[in-house]
Amino acid sequence: MESFDVVISGAGPTGTHLAYLLSKNGLSVLILEKKKVIGKSACSGLISTRLRTLVPLKKSVIEHVVFGATFHSKKASFSVEKSKPVAYVINRAAFDRELAAIAQKAGAQIHTGEPFEEYSLEGNCIIVNKKYSAKVLVGADGAGSTVRRLSGLEGKISFVNGIISIIEEPSGARTVDVFYGKSIAPGFFAWKIPRGKSTEYGLAAKRNHLQYFRKFLGMHGHKMAMFRSHPIVSGEQQTAGERVILLGDAALQVKPFSGGGVIYGLMCAKIAAKAISSAFKKNDFSKKFFQKNYDIVWKKKLQKPLMNGKMLRELLNALDDRELDTFFRFLDERKDALSSFGDMDFLQ
Repeated sequence: MESFDVVISGAGPTGTHLAYLLSKNGLSVLILEKKKVIGKSACSGLISTRLRTLVPLKKSVIEHVVFGATFHSKKASFSVEKSKPVAYVINRAAFDRELAAIAQKAGAQIHTGEPFEEYSLEGNCIIVNKKYSAKVLVGADGAGSTVRRLSGLEGKISFVNGIISIIEEPSGARTVDVFYGKSIAPGFFAWKIPRGKSTEYGLAAKRNHLQYFRKFLGMHGHKMAMFRSHPIVSGEQQTAGERVILLGDAALQVKPFSGGGVIYGLMCAKIAAKAISSAFKKNDFSKKFFQKNYDIVWKKKLQKPLMNGKMLRELLNALDDRELDTFFRFLDERKDALSSFGDMDFLQ
């Protein structure tokens, strides 16, 4: 039986970044990734420029930069644009592979094509898949986390179904387009993101997402072609147990307003690395320790933006299409003020 200090389920950005941080601290780390190839992500590539402050970002990964967004209801719209870039449109596959390579260079092992399936607590360690021994297990395995389900760290969780399609439609637009309304994407929104040599069309909805996406593409002169689907998760839950923590989408570290999880996940990976490293120094892997040093810490850091994002999401969901039109016209009259502040990661 192979022995590691930490086993991580999931080789997405949050899992591999945590592996890098822990390996740099001298811990032995194994990542189990169910996919045979890292980077086959169904997530959008729009991420705020804050990304550069969290992880290395090669220029070759960036496909386009955007300066703001135009928000559309059925019959109204308003734009928020800044003089400096607010977000990168990245190649997610290349980005994910780059973070994995950085983790491996630091000493982490990655087993692709090997899913996390089960674990058991035995004495002072965790047995994973009946073949690996570890002191700590981390579930960074996405919205449908197996670690979350098996650890009992479930909570009040809700899902919407997201879907994206990359169309060969060159676009160098400075802003993304976001579309709201119960007739467009009930419970969430649709989007159009310029990617330089192509355009990303996407939509998330509480129900019938394929039907609404087909209609949305038709509005823009396209037919349903190749697409990728991905659940977007939100809610509240505990993220720490005895020798187990959850990270990223598995921990609901997701912006309620947009569904994006990379920035919050990377920020929380740093908190998780500090907590896990401290656990090894103090030889304390209890639920109480991880709740105090991880669960409470990250929730305090993100409490305000999570709360504000949730309130804004609930407000938009409560409005019918006519009310949205009125609200967006109201905001359009104040778009100059809106452009002077705001942060796509932290709604204050």
